[in-house]
Amino acid sequence: MQSSPFYQGAHIGKDSRVIVYRGGSLLGYKEGFYAKLHEFGGLPSYKAYGNDIIHKIKEKYLDWARLISQARFGLRPLAKYPSQLDTTWNPVRINSLGTIEVRGMDMNLLSYAAAASTLLTYLLREVQTKYLAVKPTELAVKEPFKLEGNSILVPPDDYVRKKLQYLSAYEGLSDWEISKYCKAFVKLAKTFVPTGERKLLRPINKILEEGRTVSDHIIREAGFKLDEAEAELPNEAAAELAIRAAEHFEKDLSQIKQQLKLLSF
Repeated sequence: MQSSPFYQGAHIGKDSRVIVYRGGSLLGYKEGFYAKLHEFGGLPSYKAYGNDIIHKIKEKYLDWARLISQARFGLRPLAKYPSQLDTTWNPVRINSLGTIEVRGMDMNLLSYAAAASTLLTYLLREVQTKYLAVKPTELAVKEPFKLEGNSILVPPDDYVRKKLQYLSAYEGLSDWEISKYCKAFVKLAKTFVPTGERKLLRPINKILEEGRTVSDHIIREAGFKLDEAEAELPNEAAAELAIRAAEHFEKDLSQIKQQLKLLSF
């Protein structure tokens, strides 16, 4: 779901938005928006139990209130947030509606968002309704998302946050570990998607077949080599890319509307 190889004209990585937004030592970018406030905007660590999640939510809210107070704003700004759940902006969070919000995906075509949402929805539904256990284990570094009995095996937290997150942001699918991880996730999630809705997965299937994300295509259109970091994008080229993207978005919007109409009964 990456599609932003440029930020302020600079090519930082395959997913420059993630790098600049999260920042910090894990992504090797000190200027990141949440570089010094990682607990509020960075990729969160695994939580084994519901109580752990509740405890972390309360802990982060108190930390947020303390930071607001230290900034001499008083606590009045907190009144803008009706729920404690609204004061964090992590890539994955529980929002004030009580649903799991996946915010780590890049701004993208709606057909890609529909495909990713379909995979996530049916996989998470299976975990919830069939009481599947999600178990972190070193074995899953080689075989991520392996369904073993009543358990889905996933790589350890440190491996995901410290290695895969970095490789994903800078290298994307050109890195074999990221490619393997993504393919394994899609392969498992797809088994739970009803046959009639699998047509929605075509954009992601194509990405994995080609090994190129929207970000890769943008880099190619811009005329930059895939390994050329810190390259500057001229304003004229950026404007031309934006126009092309808008035209592509309009066409994609029309197509996904038709697909969704056919799926609504």
